[in-house]
Order: sequence, then C-alpha cells, then structure tokens
Amino acid sequence: MNRAIAKTVRKFEVLASKILPLSRIYMYPYQHIVQREIELADVEPGAQVLQIGAGSVPYTALYLAGMGDFYVTALDIDPVAVKCAEGWVQRMGYSDRVRVMYTGGNDYSLEDIAAAFIALQVEPKEEVMDYLMDQGQQGLKIIVREPSERYASQYDPIPDKWVPVSRIYQGMSTFTYSNLYIKA
Repeated sequence: MNRAIAKTVRKFEVLASKILPLSRIYMYPYQHIVQREIELADVEPGAQVLQIGAGSVPYTALYLAGMGDFYVTALDIDPVAVKCAEGWVQRMGYSDRVRVMYTGGNDYSLEDIAAAFIALQVEPKEEVMDYLMDQGQQGLKIIVREPSERYASQYDPIPDKWVPVSRIYQGMSTFTYSNLYIKA
C-alpha cells in the first residue's frame, strides 16, 4: 500500500533531527496531545513506559519524560531513525530519561512496563498490540492513536478485536482519537 504520508514524515524527521529549531516547531503542536494521553493513561510519575514508533524526532518520548515524569524507552525498527533519535535526545538534554533502541514493539521485554504509547505510523499494529496484550503484565495500559477516517488508508488500522476502554478526542487531521486499552 502506498503510504505517502509516512514516507514524507520519515524524510522530514531525519532533517528536523539535525536542526533543533525546526524539530521544536515540528513537535510543538503535539504538546497538548501527549499531555492528554498522559492523563488518559493515568500512570504514576516515575513509571517505566514504552514509546513504540519513535521516529527520528521522538517528541512523544520527550514529552512523556518531561510532562509525565516517566522513564521512557523509545523503540523503532528503522536504524536511521534510531541513530538520528539518539543524537536528538542527547542534544535536547533528555539522555537521563529517554533511551532509544533499535527494536520493534513486538519483541521487547515488558517487565516493569506500566504503559505503552503506540505511534500512528506503527505497523503491523495488530501484531504489536497482540504482543503487548499477551506478554504485558496485568494492568498494562496501551495508548494508540486512531487514524482519522480521511487518512485511514495511510495508516495501519487498529484491529477490530481490540475495543478501547476509554478514548479522548484529539481532532488532529491525521488522527481523531487516542484510545486506551488495558490488559486484563
């Protein structure tokens, strides 16, 4: 499937990771989005969380560390994005709170992980969500951005078999809601 948005974002983020003022402008609109996701997750400060699909500018991971006071492991399967993200996190001064790793969201140890925040671009979502639900500890909270109807063809869908326990309206052009799932 042609995912033009994801390809464009990937290229832009590589550039933005090298130009801090550009990355700050890029991440600014997401500050309120991530704050609302932190409130939706309702996880204690100091918790260990995953951010799956970090990209070259892992702004969600940075906001989770700063606003949520979490210790964040940001995962990505693109080695270029991981290299860019590691440098960007260091330049932003968050190396003590955010660790970037080259791995997927379906093969990382979930021991002591309180929540997982899944980026819109993550693929395959079903495989990642199945892994989190199968391997996560009871009470694991999973926050997933739901593609908007207009751009649904650009992103992997959330599997119908997973029904959110709560959701919050975000109103972004590419995603409408952030959904909360909890492992029973």
